[in-house]
Amino acid sequence: MRPLSGRRRAAFAALGLLFAIASAIPGRAAVTMRGPETAAWPAGTELVPFEFRNGSILVHATLLSPSGLDTTGLLVFDTGAPELAVTRGVWNVLQVDTLEMHGSYAHVVERNLAAIEMGGARVPEVAVGGVFADSVVERGVLGLLAPRVFEDRAVVIDYASGKLAIIHRRLTVVGHAAAATPPGTGVGVAARIGRSRSHYGDVLSAGAVPVPFRRYQGGRMLVTARVADPAYELRSQPLSLLIDSGASSCVVFADAMAERVRPPSRWPRQKDVPLYTVLGAFRDDEVLLPRLQLSDASPSLEQELVTAHVSPRGSLPDIQGELPDPIHGLLGNSFLSRYRVVLDYGNDVLWLEARERPDAPAFTAHHVGLRIADLWGELRIVAVEPGSSAATAGIREGDVVVAIDHVPARGLDAGAAEQRLQGGAGTPVVLALRREQVERLVTLVRTSRP
Repeated sequence: MRPLSGRRRAAFAALGLLFAIASAIPGRAAVTMRGPETAAWPAGTELVPFEFRNGSILVHATLLSPSGLDTTGLLVFDTGAPELAVTRGVWNVLQVDTLEMHGSYAHVVERNLAAIEMGGARVPEVAVGGVFADSVVERGVLGLLAPRVFEDRAVVIDYASGKLAIIHRRLTVVGHAAAATPPGTGVGVAARIGRSRSHYGDVLSAGAVPVPFRRYQGGRMLVTARVADPAYELRSQPLSLLIDSGASSCVVFADAMAERVRPPSRWPRQKDVPLYTVLGAFRDDEVLLPRLQLSDASPSLEQELVTAHVSPRGSLPDIQGELPDPIHGLLGNSFLSRYRVVLDYGNDVLWLEARERPDAPAFTAHHVGLRIADLWGELRIVAVEPGSSAATAGIREGDVVVAIDHVPARGLDAGAAEQRLQGGAGTPVVLALRREQVERLVTLVRTSRP
C-alpha cells in the first residue's frame, strides 16, 4: 500500500494518533429522546448511539469505498485528531487507491470514501487523512473519527444518553445585533457566538455557555485554562489545552505542571496510574486538581476536583507541530463528560451545558470541614477547609477513609459517607484514616456554617 501524501498527511503525522481504548467490544444502544429532556431533536437530526468505555467514545460505523467494498466496526470519536484516520488493514480492504494509466506511465489516485454510515447518520465523500498500523488499536477498531468530518454541522455529545447527535444548521440571516453576547467579548468572537447561537439555537439550553476555541493547523482546537485552589487563594498561570474527547482524563505536561501550576504537596496524588494511547500504555502520576477553570468561556466555566495525568511530553506524540501557541496538555473527559457538549466546528465555538452531579462532594450544613470522594478505588479526603475542625486535627487531602463512626468505609459510596458526616452542631464524629499504611483515629466536632 502506498502511504498517503500531501499537506493533510503531514498535518496528521505531526499530531500523531492520540488516545484510543484499552479494549473494544461491539455493542449497541437504543435511540431515544435527548438526555433527560422531553423535547425531540430538531427535524433532520441524525442520531449515533455510542459506548463510553475506558474514557473513549466508540461508535459503530460502516465505511464504504467507491469500489463497492465496505467494512464495519468501531470508530473512536476523537476531537484531538485532525481528520479521519483508519488502520492499514481497513485501507487495504477498501482498496481506496486507484491506478490510472497516462500513456506510458501509471499514476496512483487517492480517492475519498464513498460514505461513512453510523446509526442514523450517513456522511458522503469523506477523505482519509491518515493510515496507521493495525497493532496500535484493539481488534474491531477501524480508526479515529475527527469532528472535521462534520464541518458544516454541529455535533452534540450527550454523555447521559450515550448519543452523538449530528445537527444541521438552521438557515438564518444573522444581523450585527442578532443575539446577545457576553460582555467584554471581542467583535470577531461575538460574531462567531452570534452565528453559532442562530444556527443551533434549537439544541442550546438557557444554561449553555459558549467557549470560543482557537483552531490551528491540522484542525487542532485549543482553549485557555487555569488551575485554582480557592481555599488557599492559589491560581496558576494560563494553560493552553487541546480539546480531546479521546482522552479519558485531562493531562498537564510535567514541565507545565512544575513551571505554571506548581501544585502544593497537599493535593491528592496517585502514582503509576495507567494512561492508554495508540502508542501503548503509559503509567504516570495522576493528581486531583481542586478546580479547573476555562478562561475563554464567558461567563467563566469551572469544575471542582478534576483528575489530571502529569505526563512527560516525550511519552505522548508530538502535538506541538507548527502551532503559534505552546500546548500545555489536554482537556479530556474527566472535565468534558461533566457537560452536555455541543461542538460547532464551523464557527469555532464549543458550548458546554453542566450536567447534574448528585454524587459531587460538598461541605455539609453542620460540618467538620472536609470533603470525601471515591478516588482511585478508595474513599479519600479530597478537600480540607482551612481553619476547620478537620484542618486543626491535621487531616490532609489524600488521606484514605477507613471508617466513619466505626462503620467500615468499604461498604459506603461517597454520597453515603458524606451523609454520615452530617449531624447537629457540637456533636462528635469519629474517623479512622490511613496515611502511608498507618491508621489513626480522629474525633472531630461538627460546627454550623455561617
